[in-house]
Amino acid sequence: MKKVITSMMALLAIVMLTASCGNGNDIAKAIPADAPVVFKANVKSLSEKAALKDNKELQAELQKGMEGMSEALKKKMKAVMDDPKESGFALQKPVFIAVTDPDKSQFVISLGVNDKDKVTELFKSTKDDCKTMKITEGEDQTVVEDQGMQVAYNSDLCVITVERTDAATLLKQDEDKSILSQDKYAKMLEGTSDIDAYIDYAALMGTAQKMSNKPELAAASELVKGLYLIANVNFEEKEAVIKAEAFGNEVLLGLSKAIQNKPSGDYLKLAPADAYAVLQCGVKNMEKIKELLPKAETEQIDKQLQSMGISLDQMLKAIEGDILLSVAPNGTQQMPQISFVLACKDQKVWEAISKAAAPMGEGMVEKKDDNTYNLKLQAIAGMDYTLSYDKKAIVMTPVTAPAKTFKDNDNASAVKDGGFFIDIQKILGNPQVKGMAGQQATALADLESISATGEGNKGEYTIKFNKPGNALATIVKMMQK
Repeated sequence: MKKVITSMMALLAIVMLTASCGNGNDIAKAIPADAPVVFKANVKSLSEKAALKDNKELQAELQKGMEGMSEALKKKMKAVMDDPKESGFALQKPVFIAVTDPDKSQFVISLGVNDKDKVTELFKSTKDDCKTMKITEGEDQTVVEDQGMQVAYNSDLCVITVERTDAATLLKQDEDKSILSQDKYAKMLEGTSDIDAYIDYAALMGTAQKMSNKPELAAASELVKGLYLIANVNFEEKEAVIKAEAFGNEVLLGLSKAIQNKPSGDYLKLAPADAYAVLQCGVKNMEKIKELLPKAETEQIDKQLQSMGISLDQMLKAIEGDILLSVAPNGTQQMPQISFVLACKDQKVWEAISKAAAPMGEGMVEKKDDNTYNLKLQAIAGMDYTLSYDKKAIVMTPVTAPAKTFKDNDNASAVKDGGFFIDIQKILGNPQVKGMAGQQATALADLESISATGEGNKGEYTIKFNKPGNALATIVKMMQK
């Protein structure tokens, strides 16, 4: 049954070429009010952008998958391919996909129905292929059951559940038991993107902790309690754009607003033009980080800093301004070259750090003056740096300044106002990385770069591809690889 339904879903994706989506609230009422992850998919837009009908490889796979099917199912699937209305589903409306219990792999899928009789024909055509499938037709609904999956539908709505046994209940549930009754889902429901999503961080962290059995993740799950994300995803020519906004956890949102700001300085000139990863942001109110740490840990850190002649509060107040981190190729060396800038308004903090660095080892640290040191990491050829205190900032850069800086790079605009940029192809070009990535490097050959910008609790992420055409069509082919 699962195999047949999967094949039918792939088929339906190919033929979703009807009118544009409505708001889908009549579809959303089947999704439980406590679902930790919910996706709202604009099926028409996604099917067009994925170019599924033009994907010859996928068409061939679908045809191959039909080889072992009964003649009745083949006939029905061919009819649906020729005319989407033969499916009976209301593909002009959005589809909702919810992960209701990540620990148990429980899902709920909700989609509209245009013609109940045609949907029944579709399932009955699988009868010879699924001997254990049970179809129960009632006066106002039909229920299909097989191997951990249930499908319940009426003349308006179809609900599919995986590893749950309440499809019929969800089909009839009132709005006050659904996500429509919870304000936290409102922005996702109002979205008009290709995909709009609601994601509960704590639930996902809790699942990760149970799967990995790592106690530290339990603490992380508690830390992000109440934090949820509303994301809007759109696929455009050669790029996918994700806009995200965080809500719910005031401590984490306060930290986000503290560390995610526009930089005030011009430090991109310190990063090499060929850098394959650059991070730049402005920092305010760094002392908020103390709210995230247990009291015992802050006391321990403060004790260590006191031994250097400064306090934790003094250090956090000093770090306010800009942060820059860049990673670039280092000639023929496998180890990359790092450039680093950290705002430091209090010179006493710099003096404490430089005094702590001085005894690192004979020949490794050479003091030029009170504000400049040369670092020689002798174990790694070509890793010579200057560590200095300049204009209220701690700066670590290679001794040899780059001929061209990241300000000259075409991607400088991605991080000019704060954010990060990663050049995927330059990273994959590193022989060591390429060797480690293996076959994955081939699958990622069409991926060009990832960048992000943001301020406060909002962020925008851009994934660029080097293949012409819509990004979703490229992603589908990458997944096929």
